[in-house]
Amino acid sequence: MLHELQTAFRSAVLEGAPDAACAAIVSDHVPAARRLAVYRHNLLASLTEALRAAFPVTARHLGEQRFAVLAQAFIEASPPRQPQLLAYGESFPAFLSAAAWADVDPSLPDLARLEWARVEACFAAETPPLSPGRLAGIAAGRTGDIVFRLHPSVRLVASAHLLLALWGEEPTAEQAAAGAVLVLRSGGAVEMAPLADGDFALLRMVRTGMPLDVAAAAGEAADPGFDLQAALATHLSRGTFCGFSFHTTRKRDS
Repeated sequence: MLHELQTAFRSAVLEGAPDAACAAIVSDHVPAARRLAVYRHNLLASLTEALRAAFPVTARHLGEQRFAVLAQAFIEASPPRQPQLLAYGESFPAFLSAAAWADVDPSLPDLARLEWARVEACFAAETPPLSPGRLAGIAAGRTGDIVFRLHPSVRLVASAHLLLALWGEEPTAEQAAAGAVLVLRSGGAVEMAPLADGDFALLRMVRTGMPLDVAAAAGEAADPGFDLQAALATHLSRGTFCGFSFHTTRKRDS
């Protein structure tokens, strides 16, 4: 009985089909259907605002009316699975990709992925970045065995579109040529930086636990002009890494 009632209430609130739920509600001067309509309106409004807070730039590009329509369709198709509004919206980018009926600009799903990456970076675990000084004592013959650990807030977002330009920033020539974006939290603020092909390939290999020589080879394959030393210096100053270990049998965590 309880399961049937919960199912009926869910249909009334998320799908706008109140008939089954109305039969279980004792009415007084306010009809049951009106009560459920108020509850449905409030729920849709609060979840739409949660999505707008997570995807403000995507919402701006869609426009108020289109975003509201897409948000409601997403809410009905993918209601929250956990009682945390901050965690709601992870599958919204995929929903935009699949919403052929809405004729969404092909760049917007990737823009939404970038925004969700920012949400994840904001709430990732707090860990001190790797200090460059901790690498000073490593023998030259062992540098290729270094396995860097990405900071918990790091996210890599690749796209065929100029995401930073869509975001609203004025891209430099370097940024305009970049096909990927690095997202991370630094000093309590979420930052974004363009990644050229070689740099993206390097970090993607690091993310999978590959040692530096393998990661560097991937960077050079993606971009023959890739400068490993410059890339590492940039990431160490930016806080992209939080630690390292060695890939050989003489492992030692640092």
